[in-house]
Amino acid sequence: MATNSLIEVTPMAAEKLGQVLKDEGENGSLLRVMVVPGPKGGFQYMLGVEKEAKEDDVIVDTDTIQVLVDAESAP
Repeated sequence: MATNSLIEVTPMAAEKLGQVLKDEGENGSLLRVMVVPGPKGGFQYMLGVEKEAKEDDVIVDTDTIQVLVDAESAP
């Protein structure tokens, strides 16, 4: 299981996400997790696909995929 203080990715989740990326023709791409303000003051989480990490990204590396969290979403 890949873990850091930001996010935990179980082996089953990493395997499934890796398969989804492969099925969508995005094999080798990175999964981005973003936190954005919600409509009523809370937060919403958005997922995206990236070809490469940005300089200030936090990278959670699993055996199957890499998950990116941008510096603004990390806190």
